[in-house]
Order: sequence, then structure tokens, then C-alpha cells
Amino acid sequence: MKNYLLFWLIPAFLMNTLTGNAQWYKIYETNKQMRGIQFLNNDTGFICGAYEGAKLMKTVTGGYTWQDITGSFTSQIYSVYFIDNEKGFVYTTKNGVTGIYKTTNGGATWSLCYNSPPYIWSFYFQSPETGYAFPSVMEYAYCVKTTDGGNTWNQIASISLPMGGTGIWDSHFPTPERGYFVTDEGSVYRTNNSGATWTSVYHANYYSLHGVFFTTADTGYVTGSSACGQSCGLLLRTTNGGASWTPSNFPYRCYDVFFTTHDTGYIASDRILKTTDRGITWIPEETDYNSIITQLSFPSHNIGFGISLFGTVLKRDPNAVVGVNHPLVYNPMKVYPVPAMDEVSFSFYVPSQQDVTIELVNGNGATVGHLFSVRLNPGQQTINANLAQYPPGIYYARLILRESALFAKVVIAH
Repeated sequence: MKNYLLFWLIPAFLMNTLTGNAQWYKIYETNKQMRGIQFLNNDTGFICGAYEGAKLMKTVTGGYTWQDITGSFTSQIYSVYFIDNEKGFVYTTKNGVTGIYKTTNGGATWSLCYNSPPYIWSFYFQSPETGYAFPSVMEYAYCVKTTDGGNTWNQIASISLPMGGTGIWDSHFPTPERGYFVTDEGSVYRTNNSGATWTSVYHANYYSLHGVFFTTADTGYVTGSSACGQSCGLLLRTTNGGASWTPSNFPYRCYDVFFTTHDTGYIASDRILKTTDRGITWIPEETDYNSIITQLSFPSHNIGFGISLFGTVLKRDPNAVVGVNHPLVYNPMKVYPVPAMDEVSFSFYVPSQQDVTIELVNGNGATVGHLFSVRLNPGQQTINANLAQYPPGIYYARLILRESALFAKVVIAH
């Protein structure tokens, strides 16, 4: 009860004193029910889901613009995991065959690499070569492993989930030997031998567990939810490798958990919570969006992304301000004409005198040219650039300012 009261009293005070210091804002809406999000770096990321069909999308512009790479997938894409810009995996159905599909060209084409009818909600790669997946449904679950970068997958363990549920929801391996996963029916499992055997180390009665993240082999966090009452959200914390757990209750459901340092972490809920003291206290971060956030991805310490159940992509930017027409967020760079022949114009706002650079990047996020670098005064700016040397196609202009970057699509048609 002590932690529960502190959680309400501290945020109430801070929310009154820190109004205007918002750090999360909407950058994209799919209007689809989405489940997964992963960002490789501040620019390149993926989202997946769509319960009424399949949806897989890619961005190379920090989430401001997205490309549909669903292709011929036909049913919901339950999970997505990319090792690098080119190699990635999804679990879904294509041509009536359900399983793990692999791409080696950034999502342009996909091929089946493991046939698995049970659902796979989670992938985890310890290295570019070694990865795990967990086919599971009801009381049946398996651990499958790859040691060749996902070309082949082999079942290495059969796991009994006696309480049933919809299976294994999330996993994390803090060391090559030590790994953890959590289940929909409220259990935490641990392996000490690289997935060969698994043991239940905790069960939370009446809770579904959704997220797991370990900062060391012994220090970790698990999030969960139940039918809402006084304590429908749950955070479990261990400092001894799961031998014992300290539960904390929240007044709303807790879904994903992600730590960027040993001290600093975030929880996805119907708001986003932050800790800077290893999960002892949690404070809501300000946002311009209030709905259920289901998954988080942090490619760097201060820049993060979240996906809502209803397909809204959120971005964490310490420079954003909720309720203010922030020029770097709400007035993005404009490009004209579209398509461009040899000349193109860029219109954008500069908040203070500073050096400004515009780069041209391709669909994989690689820089193909530098259009200009110049020091500009504050205010609305228009800059012209020559594109004659670049082949026709679809590109993105990346405007680099002192505190952020903006993106806009550039279509070249000589």
C-alpha cells in the first residue's frame, strides 16, 4: 500500500509543476490494430500487426514516413525482429503456410525458414547468429533456436505451461546461458543452459504477464495486467536472478518494459512511465496521446518509440512540448515540386541560428549525397538544391538541425 500511495502522490505533484515539458508525441497513425515495434537506430524501424489482416511497415525517416512491406502475407503478423537493415524475421501466414519468414533485403521479399503452426509472439537474438523463438498455444510451448543467423531453426526444448492461456508473450536473454520468458497465464520461466531446459521461477495469480527485460543476469523486470480494480497493473522486480521477486501494483494495466541503462527504464501502459532509480519509483511522462501503449523500442538513450493498440506510433523527443505548435514536430519540412526534375526546394523552420545540413538518403536509410550545409538565421527558410546527378527514384531528404532531424520524401523524375 505504501508504494501505491507514493505512485499517486508524486506524479500528481510533478504533473502540475512540469506541464509543458512533454517528451512523447504522435508521429504516425495506421488506423489498424498493431502489435509490434522495433527500431534498429533513430531512423530505421518496423511495425507489425493488424488483427483483421496483415500489416508490416518500415520507416527510414525516424517514423515520420512509412513504407508498406506487407507483400503477400495474409494474416496478422504477430512479431517482427530485424538483426540489421537487411536481415529480419516475422511470424505470420503466407500462401496458407504459417511460420517464421526471413528477409535478407530489408523486407522486399520473404521466404519460409521454419514451419510452426503455434503462435510465436516473441523473437530474441543474442547475436547476429544466435536467436530464439517460442511457438506456443495453451499448455503447449517449445523453444526453437538458430545458430546460423536464422537460416535453420531447431527445437531444443518442449515446455509445459500447465495453466494454459495464449502462450509465451515475451523473452529476454541477458547472457548466452541465462534467459527468461513470461506467459499469458502469469508465469516467469528461466533457463541457465541456453534454452535446453526451462524452470518456472514465479507465478502471479490472476495476472497475464506481457513484458520482460533484464539489465544484468540477475536484475530484471516483468510487467503484467489483470481485470482492473484497485491494482490491475503489475511490475515484478528481481535482483537475484528470479529467486525472489518484489511486486508493485499500479492502477492501470502494464504491458511492455524497456531499460536504456541500468538505472533508467520505461513501462508502456495507458501512459508511459519512467524510472531513474532502477524501478523503485515511476513517474508518468507527458504526452499528447492518451490511450493504451503496448510495446516500446529505444534505439538510443533519449530517443524512443511506442506503438498503441490502435496503430498510433509515438516518439520520445526531450525537445517536444505538448500543447505547443512545436516547429520541429508539427511543421515538418516541405519539398516541392513533386516529382522533381533537376531542381528541388526545401521549406522548413529554424528555431535559432545554427548550422543546417540536408542529406539525400535511399530507401534503406543509406546516405547517397549531401545537398548542402549552411549556417542559417532563425525563422522560416527556403533552400534550393540540384538533383541532376542522382538517378530517378524515391529518396528521402534528411534535414539535420542542432537538436533534431526532419525527413521528407523526394521523388526524382528526370
